[in-house]
Amino acid sequence: MKKFIFVLFFIFLYLNVLFGQKPMPIYAFPGPASPGGNYTTLVNANVVSGPVIEFGWNTIDTDGVPADFSWTAHDARINNFLNTYAGSTIIVQYAPASDLFTNSFTPSYVWQANGMYMCQCPQYAGSGTYPNNGTSCDTNPPDGTGVPVPFAAPMITYWSQFIQQAILHDQGLANASKIKRIIFGRNRGGEDYPTCYPQEQTIISPPQTLAHLLTLWQGMDATYDGVIYNNNIGTNKFQIVSGVACIGNAQYDPTGANNCSFADGIAATHIQYNVGLRFTSIVGSDINNYAGNAPTAADWVALSLKYPNAAIDLQYGVEAGPTGTCNAKSVPLNQIQPFLNIIERQNSNVILEATLNDLYGTYVAGFLGGPDTCWPNGTSTPYQPYAQINSNTLLGLPYSTLLLTGKQKLSGNSVSH
Repeated sequence: MKKFIFVLFFIFLYLNVLFGQKPMPIYAFPGPASPGGNYTTLVNANVVSGPVIEFGWNTIDTDGVPADFSWTAHDARINNFLNTYAGSTIIVQYAPASDLFTNSFTPSYVWQANGMYMCQCPQYAGSGTYPNNGTSCDTNPPDGTGVPVPFAAPMITYWSQFIQQAILHDQGLANASKIKRIIFGRNRGGEDYPTCYPQEQTIISPPQTLAHLLTLWQGMDATYDGVIYNNNIGTNKFQIVSGVACIGNAQYDPTGANNCSFADGIAATHIQYNVGLRFTSIVGSDINNYAGNAPTAADWVALSLKYPNAAIDLQYGVEAGPTGTCNAKSVPLNQIQPFLNIIERQNSNVILEATLNDLYGTYVAGFLGGPDTCWPNGTSTPYQPYAQINSNTLLGLPYSTLLLTGKQKLSGNSVSH
């Protein structure tokens, strides 16, 4: 009888895990420039909780004078979304450099300061012509289209000032309670890893190794995170997160290494200062990597399980929507999302970021990438309402098997980096 009761209790707990978990809130990244269009459709379908609204550094520091900020346009954009979509919340991202390719966000006075470095590399070419054909880091660069080195002294000074003032300003907003999270980037966009790490290694003192570069980034992050910790206080205290990523791949690293020690070290620094983790970017191949006990993108599985009480952002960044590009690592959003739910089911403070095209294609139009190119055999992804994600999709293959594997890994020590 006792054994029967124990079995019933286990079944109850199992079903509670499956059906008791609340849907993971979804935010559209990048958020649209203004309300309307497909974003409104997603709101009306109860798919998204809000947008991720990005502000480049020099869209607020507009006059080229250090620490002289203009918040008028910033406040108007935030209020426009929150007034248009009653009940929505937003995520605000502050970027010290443009996310992709050619930087236009870093103020000119930062570049002009003594000791400032700009990097260009195949992953972030900038203009691609200055200097050394876009494959180096150089001091006091007049070009300004590359990515800034965030541990350079001028960046530490000026970006710390911005972080402090942004927190204090946003705490005073009438809609402060509707800001779900704030992201402070350290490199490009919301990222916190050395985009041009081989080039950065050439400008540091010996040993010019990745391990030494990591110590410099951790020291830099401790400074920025300390500013957050000391100013994010009071009634309007925000959840603040920063990016985490592994570095190295076959395109930029001849060894093909996927070095997740960088992600692990940066994550540990953030957690020390109560800064949450934003994993960029989740990819479909994470399912197979997890099953094979290999690192997932940004080491997000191992780090999520290591820090179950942290604020977590999962960014599914492989856009495969009707105007997106197909990627060998991508899978339809409604195939990866149940896997995310399983891994994160013990953490109630998790959100998902996904592109407008992926969200619209999956949960409204009923397709991803059209009927011909992205997925095997030319098939499209059938429409499945978001409300069903936590019920019937969780019970479908291959997730019924994956769930058991996941439970073993959660209860054991087999989750590795």
